[in-house]
Amino acid sequence: MAKSTQDQTSFDMQTVATAQGPVECLGMKFESDEKRREYFLEQLRQKLKDPEFRKIEGFPIGSDEDILELSDPPYYTACPNPFIEAFIKFYGTPYDPSKPYSREPFATDVSEGKNDPIYNAHSYHTKVPHKAIMRYILHYTEPGDVIFDGFCGTGMTGVAAQMCGERSVVMELGYQVKPDGTIQRSETDEDGKKTWVTFSALGVRRTILGDLSPAAAFIAYNYNSPVNVAIGIRTAAIEDKSRRLGKLIDSLQKSIPADDARHTDWFHFARTWAELVLLMAEQSDDAFGETNEAAKNLQAHVDAGFSAWLFKRYAGLVNLPPVPPVMLHHLPRFLARQAGEDRNAKLALIVMDGLAMDQWLVVRTALVLRQPNFRFREESVFAWIPSLTSVSRQAAFAGKAPIFFPNSIWTTDKEPTLWSQFWADQGFTTNEVVYIKGLGDGGLETVSEALSHPMARIVGLVVDKVDRIMHGMEMGTAGMHNQVCQWAKGPYLNTLLNLLLDRGFRVYLTSDHGNVEAVGCGRPAEGAVADLRGERVRVYSDASLRDKVKDRFPAALEWPPVGLPEDYLPLLAPARQAFIQEGQRTVSHGGISVEELIVPLVQIERRGE
Repeated sequence: MAKSTQDQTSFDMQTVATAQGPVECLGMKFESDEKRREYFLEQLRQKLKDPEFRKIEGFPIGSDEDILELSDPPYYTACPNPFIEAFIKFYGTPYDPSKPYSREPFATDVSEGKNDPIYNAHSYHTKVPHKAIMRYILHYTEPGDVIFDGFCGTGMTGVAAQMCGERSVVMELGYQVKPDGTIQRSETDEDGKKTWVTFSALGVRRTILGDLSPAAAFIAYNYNSPVNVAIGIRTAAIEDKSRRLGKLIDSLQKSIPADDARHTDWFHFARTWAELVLLMAEQSDDAFGETNEAAKNLQAHVDAGFSAWLFKRYAGLVNLPPVPPVMLHHLPRFLARQAGEDRNAKLALIVMDGLAMDQWLVVRTALVLRQPNFRFREESVFAWIPSLTSVSRQAAFAGKAPIFFPNSIWTTDKEPTLWSQFWADQGFTTNEVVYIKGLGDGGLETVSEALSHPMARIVGLVVDKVDRIMHGMEMGTAGMHNQVCQWAKGPYLNTLLNLLLDRGFRVYLTSDHGNVEAVGCGRPAEGAVADLRGERVRVYSDASLRDKVKDRFPAALEWPPVGLPEDYLPLLAPARQAFIQEGQRTVSHGGISVEELIVPLVQIERRGE
């Protein structure tokens, strides 16, 4: 360490790419990335004046100004990095002998991945491909762990550590990645039977990279400087990204569930589909023309296949057992089962209004960057059809199908009453049950005060920030990802989760519906005929009235009132279309796309607790 001419840390490097807005680094907040750099450059300038610092063996020959000009502290310094101690204190976890750590010895082919474009972007002697290194990192470490490579060369250890958070890259190694991020590898038991064994977890690891060669360290810095959440390194060639997207599209095309598939098949598909939605939103049509065209063709097949499956199978989901939960209205009974098994349990349900699965992936990444010790147990549930707040969110808090609250199906005003009534039926008093909505901005004093009540045991919270972003969105899916990311990087959600966890609550996060980018197919000229005039769905109380509008929009879908009041008759807009001005684009909900209907259900914990 003392002999290193330079050390480079690849922690929290996402701030490098977002110079326009506020950034956070080592727990400190700056109004811009330039202000961050100015602050740490001054810190490095003062350190360079220390004669003892310059006596470190191997210190580079050069003026202070040359060193400062090359450096981007605290991430990279063209000399021994004086910020490593602060990095370890901020991100490192002290060794705890009470927590057992055991890994079998591991060896594998270190030449794997030598044809990968990332590996070939820059040559270097004794270079080991990042894919080979990933296998060792996944075997010996957990997400958020700190890895030190004192002979880093061009920084492949840093690349590998970041790629351990990329589901598609991990799967390219032949591993399985479960919806909750658990990673499994194939093993053969004593009887010669192939089994899948859990051995690691999906998630970025943090690295400290150093090398005696200033040139190597400089290359490593550039290899590990991210430009986006999904890939994370500046040198990820367009050809490589296009290749990986193509493989993901091919894999999804082959795995579209059949008409007779189980609902769990669609849950698994939806997670990988969300990753494709996230990746494709980042691409330009010019750079990935053929890939985008393949994705659009796949999208049409998925929409048709999912719609056919829903018409055949959706009604059968309503009365399935609540454990494990399959639909949103199962959640209160799922929580009640836990409360019944442990009378001391404290349970919190956070409903993030409008959060699609792909946007959850954005939120998840932002949360881990702020707090690496978060652990997510990820599952999925179905929203209600139509995927509207007044239908689906009320069902989530009522613990029953919408047919049982016909008088309030048009609004959410009765949510607090429905939530309280469900828990009263389970034997809980009013003082033990909390319901708060309208969260997402500002302070959390109201929540903190409610949680401080000594009897509070059951908490229902509505965070409607994503829904508010959606209803003002003019930049499509990519704009949604950007705005949700900016919000999730802020302190609000992180503080809310820690507030609940600090008070001993078991925290579950879900959504009442997702959203999808759609294009206008025209507005029905129906006057006051429709009881609800949404962008992706119209609702009628009379079948003949619905039929008249259907005649004008033959591709629209007449959804039967499954679990709905008999006079609640939805007419769903065609796939990826909306009942708005023809050609106009919007981000909306109410329909039956995978993005709108399959939503995340995540238990959030802190590792080690």
